[in-house]
Amino acid sequence: MQSDRSNRSTPVRPGDLASDSMTSPFRFTEGSPIDNAFIHSFGARGTSLSPIVHQNTSGIGNASFAHYGDNSDLAISTTPLAASRSAVFMPPLGDSFSITTRPPLLFPADTSASMLRTDSREDRLRIMRYDAQQMHLTKAAIFYGEKIMAITDDTNDIYWLAQVYYDSNQFERALDLLNKKNTLNKSVQCRYLAGLCANALENWRDVLDYLGLENPFADKEFKHDVDMDGRIKLEASMCYVRGTAYLHLRDIEKAKRCFKEALFVDVRCYDALEALVQYNMLDERAEWEFIMTLPYDEHCGADAEFFRSLYILHLKKYSHINEVQEAQKKAQEELHLKNSLDVLNSTAESLLAESKFKECLKICEQIQEQDALYVKSIPAYLSCLYELGEKNRLYELAQELVDKLNDEAVTWHAVGMYYLYIKKYSDARRYFSQATAMDPYFEASWLGYGHAFAAENDHDQAINAYLSCSKLIPGAHLPYMYIGMEYMKQNLMDTAYEYLRKSLSKSASDPYLLNEFAVYHYQKKEYTKALEYARTALKLAKGRYSMQSSIWPLIWANLGHVYRNLGEYDRALKCFHLTLIRDPTNSDARGAIGLIYYLQRKYALAVTEYQEALRNAKSDGLLLQLIDRALLSAAKEPLVAITNQKHSSDNLFAPGYKEDDPDVFLDEEIAALDTNQLTQFDEEVMDHGDVLDDNMIDESILIDDGDLRPNMSREWL
Repeated sequence: MQSDRSNRSTPVRPGDLASDSMTSPFRFTEGSPIDNAFIHSFGARGTSLSPIVHQNTSGIGNASFAHYGDNSDLAISTTPLAASRSAVFMPPLGDSFSITTRPPLLFPADTSASMLRTDSREDRLRIMRYDAQQMHLTKAAIFYGEKIMAITDDTNDIYWLAQVYYDSNQFERALDLLNKKNTLNKSVQCRYLAGLCANALENWRDVLDYLGLENPFADKEFKHDVDMDGRIKLEASMCYVRGTAYLHLRDIEKAKRCFKEALFVDVRCYDALEALVQYNMLDERAEWEFIMTLPYDEHCGADAEFFRSLYILHLKKYSHINEVQEAQKKAQEELHLKNSLDVLNSTAESLLAESKFKECLKICEQIQEQDALYVKSIPAYLSCLYELGEKNRLYELAQELVDKLNDEAVTWHAVGMYYLYIKKYSDARRYFSQATAMDPYFEASWLGYGHAFAAENDHDQAINAYLSCSKLIPGAHLPYMYIGMEYMKQNLMDTAYEYLRKSLSKSASDPYLLNEFAVYHYQKKEYTKALEYARTALKLAKGRYSMQSSIWPLIWANLGHVYRNLGEYDRALKCFHLTLIRDPTNSDARGAIGLIYYLQRKYALAVTEYQEALRNAKSDGLLLQLIDRALLSAAKEPLVAITNQKHSSDNLFAPGYKEDDPDVFLDEEIAALDTNQLTQFDEEVMDHGDVLDDNMIDESILIDDGDLRPNMSREWL
């Protein structure tokens, strides 16, 4: 049985790689790459709060705040806050606290910049501070902001000065100002800004102190300010930042809950959706149900379909293929977003999921032309180059990323991919490990790290890598599948089955996973169950994968082995010939055809097939043994019997047959699955091999060294 395919390689330019990993051509900045890297704060760093229009200067609250409760005041607590960020003792956001959904106002509502009040020096300074912020004149904005604060000591002006500090990456200074001025007791917006500063400083527990361990406004009877229609609710933003803190603290369940809550509070909080998808927090079914039940109409109004269609494009591409394609078509035609990078990336991911690597590569190149530093498309780009054997281009892309984006995890993932391709597994592990250190939730690099161990049959280390991935990324099914494959390599079948079942519980529509179940039952000698799973894999692959996908020779070869053991040699030969149509160099299929001929006493044809298999076999010891046995058996046969053997009559897809025979055979297999008409054999047929017991070969000939290696055709790249 097969569960992988061989790696391809193409020549590399002379001098591309040094033999010593310490003299790698991939250049680094001074020090190790990890020393020069930092973990981004998921959109919080450098994000500016929307400057809105100025209010009266009588304080932060009152008329411009929407309260829950009748006579609630604005005080969180009268307890002074510590000025130092390292000693933050935050009172809880209790029931007596009211929330505003708008940042402090900068100008009067419905007033254009040309009609601003300028009858006081403070008003004129605020205008200049605002203009300096908009033109990124940080020093000028700080200069004007500090003078306004000194004159008024107003909470609004304190907030805007802290905002300027935040925009200029002076997070400590902004936090110190907000604490010393006691603004956190007066304004939710100031508390949110303090949370952003703590997030940027990677003080995750301080973030939770500022924003609360849970949403303090959940299940409270209050209404958001109606003047904020069209803007993202502050409550949703707080949920998102709270979730990032939990994520960095490795509390995945709480992080997931916060991100989901942010979207239920306000569907338009895209950062929360991005986090759920990027870190694969939901399995396939839960992800689809969650996205489809969000309150689009309530929150988005006339733009409901706009958001629904774009959010669907972010979902996994295993099932709901028709819905995803419909959303892509709507985005391109009705929403006029055919040139949007996110829409193009969704198209590329769909093509990659269908193993249409050439088409996917064209889309990725189109994205690169528009934005060479668009990080989302790089993993798909790398996957296409890997699968198409573009070694030189894979090297060039990795080098370009090292030069331009050496603080991104995907850069070191690209370098690891290159070394994995050229089979320098220790170097590949080094760079995959680098990527996971920079982004612990990078699924592709965790899987690549495990694959680099699995390629050298280091099963325990590979399993540890896959387990780490499964714990950090709860929505992923591939880590469990690969763990099951590693245990099958060690013949620990019961343990393997448990992990395969875990994988199936997260994704029931992956034909590669169903193929592994077929492998499992085959090795357990449960051939009827193996047949059912192999047919199910065929059914799932038919509507999803292109004919160029590696899934087809994989399933056909395995199905052929199942039929061979069931004694249905004609159907087995059909399967193996279909395998060779898709993969002419498949030595496993050639050897299996030779074995069937041997069992049918067609020794000359068996020798011919064994010799063909030798051309592409990784090791020739077993095949040479088979050739010797076939020749010895042929020597005992009459010469007439040998010369009457005709190879063409046994090729069920020879020129004399209809061109649509392969498709017809595929439909027959699927129909047999749908009607549950599994062929039953009597004891004589099932025990047919016993007739040649003295000449039978050990079953290990059917499983070559690469059968259960991690599958490099998966979407992990």
